[in-house]
Amino acid sequence: MRDACVRAVSSAMGRDLRPAELRDIEARFARNMRLLARVNPSEWVKKTEAERITEAGQAAAKELVAEARRRRDNLEARVLKMQALTDFVEAQVANGADATRLDAFVRVLAPRADARGAPEGGALDQKAQGIYADAVRNLVDVFEAGKRRGIWRFIPFNEPGTNRMLRRALAGDTAGLPPEFVKMAKQAHDYIDLMRRRYNAAGGVIGRLEDWGEPHRWSDVRVMRAIKQRGRAAVANDFALAAVREKYVHEDGRLFTPDEIRAFMDEALTTIITDGANKRLSGDRPDFAVSVSANRHRAHREIHIRSDAIEGLLNQYSELGAMESLLVHMRSLARDVALIETFGPNADLTAKQMLERAYDQDVAAMPERKTELATKRALNTYLYDYLAGNNQGMRTNLGQTLAFFRSWATFKSLGFTVWSSLVDPVVMQHVARARGLDAGKLWINDVAMFAGSGRRWAKRAGLITDTVVNAADRVNLDVLGAPELGAQAASFTLRATGLNWVTEARRGAYGLTMMDSIGHLVRYNESLAAIKDEGDSALLRMLNVSEDTWAVWRLAKLESMGANHTVLSPQAIDAIPEAEILALFPDADPVMVKQDASTQLLGIVKDELNTAVITAGSRERATLGVGTTAGTLSGELIRSIVLFKSYPWTFMTRQWELAQSIDGGANRAAYAASLIVSTWMTGILINWIYDLLNGRDPGAIDPASAEGRRNITAGLMRGGGLGFFGDFLFANADPGARSQSLTAGLMGPVPSLIDDTQQLTLGNMNQEATGQDSNFGPEAVSYAQRNLTPNWWYTRAITDRYIFNALQEELEPGYNARRARRQFGARGTTYWWPAEPGAPMREPDLSRAIDGDMPERAN
Repeated sequence: MRDACVRAVSSAMGRDLRPAELRDIEARFARNMRLLARVNPSEWVKKTEAERITEAGQAAAKELVAEARRRRDNLEARVLKMQALTDFVEAQVANGADATRLDAFVRVLAPRADARGAPEGGALDQKAQGIYADAVRNLVDVFEAGKRRGIWRFIPFNEPGTNRMLRRALAGDTAGLPPEFVKMAKQAHDYIDLMRRRYNAAGGVIGRLEDWGEPHRWSDVRVMRAIKQRGRAAVANDFALAAVREKYVHEDGRLFTPDEIRAFMDEALTTIITDGANKRLSGDRPDFAVSVSANRHRAHREIHIRSDAIEGLLNQYSELGAMESLLVHMRSLARDVALIETFGPNADLTAKQMLERAYDQDVAAMPERKTELATKRALNTYLYDYLAGNNQGMRTNLGQTLAFFRSWATFKSLGFTVWSSLVDPVVMQHVARARGLDAGKLWINDVAMFAGSGRRWAKRAGLITDTVVNAADRVNLDVLGAPELGAQAASFTLRATGLNWVTEARRGAYGLTMMDSIGHLVRYNESLAAIKDEGDSALLRMLNVSEDTWAVWRLAKLESMGANHTVLSPQAIDAIPEAEILALFPDADPVMVKQDASTQLLGIVKDELNTAVITAGSRERATLGVGTTAGTLSGELIRSIVLFKSYPWTFMTRQWELAQSIDGGANRAAYAASLIVSTWMTGILINWIYDLLNGRDPGAIDPASAEGRRNITAGLMRGGGLGFFGDFLFANADPGARSQSLTAGLMGPVPSLIDDTQQLTLGNMNQEATGQDSNFGPEAVSYAQRNLTPNWWYTRAITDRYIFNALQEELEPGYNARRARRQFGARGTTYWWPAEPGAPMREPDLSRAIDGDMPERAN
């Protein structure tokens, strides 16, 4: 480092530099020279070398001083955060809410439904989900605008016309664009900047780019593919030709030459290729587990593209559309804000230190349980890394292939699931009563949401953001992370069958009821401490907020929505005058105070929605995937196995936890018994509907007959959160389907598809080789029926009878009659719409469901 530079920086700092500082300053000095030159290159060139050195030295010195101050402040903040969380963990164990410190630490990461304690301000998962929901609710206008354009309802993000307009709006090229897109671009930029300020206020450092438009989610796969096809120089040249030349300057103010820009872009390609996995959203991670910190100080952070060139370059080298890029970016910001607000700066270090201390203390107190405690520590570590985005795994061809098959399994397998969701109202009512909500008002809100009233309000309130962005969270699959064709197929099924529409109504109704109940408490209680009514205790235990947040909620003008007249909504919090916030907190930023109050409300409500309208949360997903790594054979196999099993797992774990929140052993037993019986009866009803939609008379439930007992048991499996076993039972009871072993069923849809394919190909080849009849034709038709066509509830009976059954009968005469006889023998099933094409139809015999009278033969 030149002596003049050392003297300039030392003079600006007022002291001699230490050796460690000298090693860092030269790079810092050069960067500041370039940044200052970029502001006004023509004026910078006119300055003498001494003037440039002095200004850059002063800027570098200010950076060093600011960083030293920030390190000091961050250390203090980290110590305070750790102490507060440690106090919470110790209090949980001391008051008997948790048996071990490791059990208590889980509550810092993700809420539990037992309402036996939570850190003030909410758990990490709760905070992140609240922040992300708050972000999405601010973008409802553009989603609605896209849906009005027709096809975007089913292919929501990458419809070319919509994507083009959105990219132009984000780049600042707004001429001739619809006003809602221009408004959305400004809202997105404003909200992302608000989250950046919130992150920095908690001790982080994210700078602000004045010309920032759309997040650049460059694809390592597409870049590598283009390099292989066209050569690295050609790809680097694509980026260089699109660059904003004024952004690339030397320390003395000279612009980069075209060759120098190409050399810089060549280096940027290296960071894209090697760092791509850190920038990608994967469907097996929580919504927010994509780190923005992974992109800081990387060359691809300094790719500045002209607004007229950004669309073409992103279309060529990014796998995400404009809206997907925004959503992923917002998720990553929500995750980082939640991390730093929960654990303070250097969240990884704080969390790991707390985990090790909790483990050591628990082992010291209970040495006989060391093995069990080690398992809990491993689960906690995995859960933290899962939430923090630290175990993202690798992007491999195997992972992409199986992600496609998981998406395809959703497309072909969930056509009837909307009818299984009839169990939702039963669960919602039980959860509402356990939480002290008005169950009657919940029924009213549910009916109103199905009638259409309040859906738009619910979207603006952030209650149904999952279906708004087209996520398939109810089956543990996020379509944003899957390959395009599989993602679109899965998304299409969930919308075309009505599952998302129904889920929106359920979540909107429960969320509205909960916000009304919280608002009622806020209106009539000046503080949390003032709440004395025992009837409010169940709801109160869920409100893990501070008195400061309660004071902000008290300022909101509560809304009326239908039968609800004390609704505390994010919209109501948004409308609080800034002067009233400043009157409470004179030194605060009113906008951030209101956003924090909104996101805490949404975090509480969103997590409770996952209990009432069963949806796997991060804790359940992490439990199912503990010890696995995305992209590896074992990791991808586990992800395939747990697909569709997150629902029953979540049902059982959350309802068990919820029962623990009910006072009195008898009351808990009554809750459990009522839930089991009511969902059991609902399961029987769902099976009757399945029978009718498939052209069968409803199965008898006469306990005096073997078939009736079997159907009664099937109702328990279908409605009691054990849906997988119910599906297995019915799959093997339907002679039209190939009999599947329990092992194959347990392995999930992807291994089962492989097994199915093996039986069709190698199995038939073996039969031919040994001189047996292979029946390849009929088996191929059955294979296509099971694996290659959608299983939608309103098309299944028609396609079966007029396409597949007709083909089967043509290939194997008498096939449908034999199938009907086997079905009759297995379940006593008779058909109101016979399987044979052209056979006469009759009205369904509904009386058989109750009286159990059995005809002498199958019709």
